[in-house]
Amino acid sequence: MKRLTLLAGIATVAAVTHHASQWVLTAMFWWADRYRDTSIPDFSLVGKAPFVGVRLVELATVAGVPAFLFISGNFAAFAMRSTPGGQPWKAVLARIRYLFPPYLLWSTVMLTIRWLDGQPLGGWNVIRLLLTGGAAAPYYYVPLLIQLYAISPFLVAWITRRWQLVLGAAVSLSFMISVLRTIFLVSPGLLPEESPWLGGLLNAPLAAYSVWFVVGIIAGTHSAGFKRILSIGPRSWLALTAVLGGMAIVEWEIVRRLAGRQWFSAGITLFDNLFLIALLLLFLSLAKSPDALQRPLGQVGSHAYGIYLSHVPILEVIARGLYHFAPRMLGQPLLLYFVLVLGGIGLPLGVMGLLRASPFRRVYAYAFG
Repeated sequence: MKRLTLLAGIATVAAVTHHASQWVLTAMFWWADRYRDTSIPDFSLVGKAPFVGVRLVELATVAGVPAFLFISGNFAAFAMRSTPGGQPWKAVLARIRYLFPPYLLWSTVMLTIRWLDGQPLGGWNVIRLLLTGGAAAPYYYVPLLIQLYAISPFLVAWITRRWQLVLGAAVSLSFMISVLRTIFLVSPGLLPEESPWLGGLLNAPLAAYSVWFVVGIIAGTHSAGFKRILSIGPRSWLALTAVLGGMAIVEWEIVRRLAGRQWFSAGITLFDNLFLIALLLLFLSLAKSPDALQRPLGQVGSHAYGIYLSHVPILEVIARGLYHFAPRMLGQPLLLYFVLVLGGIGLPLGVMGLLRASPFRRVYAYAFG
């Protein structure tokens, strides 16, 4: 359990850094006129060191959500074993009750920001955004997790009996979606773009990301076999991660040029997903993290859900604040990363600590889980 808490801490830092990348790119391409004489969008840095650096950071940190799903799948396996005889549904409902109130609160915060920014928000549109996690791009994770928990009793039962079949189906579906998304990027005319079922499949997080939840359940229900896989050793997983990471970078650049695009997010192509598998196994194969990192990572990991939800508006406020009051910082990617990540993790932890020590500590669970 301690190892999973540390993994949650790493995943949280990765998720915040990954989402900070979007603001670094915004500053690089769309806000460039705030710190140098140019017209926007300015894509002159594409292919140069700052651009490549952001790409490397984005690839290295894309594992945040897969790691969270792995941890959640492992928790689901434990919860199902601990509540036999029809009780699993109580565990599912308890988890959903834990997830939903903070999600609703922070989604409302983001929708309010959008409304103040001049975006029209009708009543039915608000409901749709809340159901799909559309209030902010990272929030898709919560409806996805609720769906996975809702079907977890069935998944645990199937995996307990036929884990190879379930894993094979989940991996095949995930890789098929990666291939189809790549085809759409490179040559959208090769596939029936207007097909509702195909469009729904390619944009369904449940289909694309369920494999990580499934792997987490397998690790929880067949722990001995999973430990044998990890016993290969961190050096081997590190070497495989490095090789697959290099192949993912090359693949991404080839697809980007063929598609005629300046950028697309990591995690879409085939080698991105292979890299994620190796990276996750590398983290899990490490016997322990350095002593100096265990306490801060454990602290971050134990507050992962609250940080994940609250860092989204915090990053936006910090980035927009720098745009208005410190525009020169926008042209320094490393410094911008540092400020965004520090604020995205430090401010939520600070607010959580103050709230727990205040007379309003009873509302803590509704705000941060």
